[in-house]
Amino acid sequence: MMDTADSACAGGEGDCDVEAGRGPGCSAPGRGEAFALLKLPLEVLMAVMGRLEAISLARLELAARAFHGRHPVAGLRLTELAARDALRKRVGADLYGCWSYPSWKERLYLEESGVGFQYDLGMAEGFTFNCDRSGSAVKVVKLMGLGPKMLVSDLSTSEKRVLRWKLRVLGNTAVEFGAVPSHLQKRRKALHKCLTETGNAFCIGFCSQVTVGSQLPFRVPVVKGTTVDVLVRPGKAQFIVKNPADASNTHWENNHRVHTEYRGPGEISFTQYFEDDLDVKLALTAWAKAMFHVLHVCRGTVSLSQPAEPQASDAQDTEMVTC
Repeated sequence: MMDTADSACAGGEGDCDVEAGRGPGCSAPGRGEAFALLKLPLEVLMAVMGRLEAISLARLELAARAFHGRHPVAGLRLTELAARDALRKRVGADLYGCWSYPSWKERLYLEESGVGFQYDLGMAEGFTFNCDRSGSAVKVVKLMGLGPKMLVSDLSTSEKRVLRWKLRVLGNTAVEFGAVPSHLQKRRKALHKCLTETGNAFCIGFCSQVTVGSQLPFRVPVVKGTTVDVLVRPGKAQFIVKNPADASNTHWENNHRVHTEYRGPGEISFTQYFEDDLDVKLALTAWAKAMFHVLHVCRGTVSLSQPAEPQASDAQDTEMVTC
C-alpha cells in the first residue's frame, strides 16, 4: 500500500529517511557509544534497543556495521528485531494489523507519528479533551454543542512530514475524516464543504454513511466502535477504517434512524493523492454528541494559552479542557 521511498520523517533540521537513517536532520550517534552497546550481553543489548525509537535504531545502523548483524535465533537484523519488539508493545500481538511496510523500523516510525489537536480552536468550537491520569496525553475527545464542527491537528505537513490520527468512534456516527489546507483551519466547514471552500481545488477524506450534505468523495460505513486510522504526508493521504464484527448498522428511513445488523466489510482502506507542496492538517467533522477514543500516542500537553473566542451562538456549549 505504501511506497518505500516515502519513508521520510521530520528531523531537527531537515528530513530523514527511516530505512537508511540519512538526511540533514539525522546525526548518527557517536561510534564510541555504539561500540559500547555492542559490549553488552545480547539479551541486555536487545532490551536496551527495544526502548529506542525508530530513528535512533536507524542511526545505530549508520554508526556500526555490527548492528546489521542478524540475531542467532530470530534471524532478523538486530535493529529490525528491536523495532518489531517495540511495535508489539504498542499494538499487541496483531503486528500485521498496523500499517504495511517492508521494514519493521518503518512500521514503528508510523506508530510513533501520532499528532495532537489544535486545542484552542477545538475548545472554541465546543470540543472537550479528557486526558490520562498524568495529564500529558489526550484519551477522549467530545463535542458538547451542535454541528457541524471541525477539529484539526496541532501540526501540519510543513512542520512534521508524517501526521497520524487513530480514533475510535464512540458517539454520533455522523462523522468525517480527512485533511484540509492549513489556511482554512478556522473555517468549520472546510472539510464538510471542501469543494466550495477550496474552489474545487482540494477534496481529501471521507464521510460516514449517515452524514448528510458532505462534499467528500467517499462514503464509508461507520458504526459505534469503528476505528479510523488516518496517515497524511506531503502529497498523500491514506485511510484504514475497521468496523467491529458485532456492530449494528445505522441508516435513515422516513427521516428516522433505523438500526440493523451490520453486514458490510470489516475493513476498508484507500489512498488519495494531492499536490505535495500543499501544507495541510488532519481534520475531522463532528455533530452533536460525538465522542472519540484516542488510540494513538498523542504527545505533548494540552495548551490553554489564549484560546480563540467561541462564537456567540456556541458559547453555552463550550467547556474547558479537563486535563
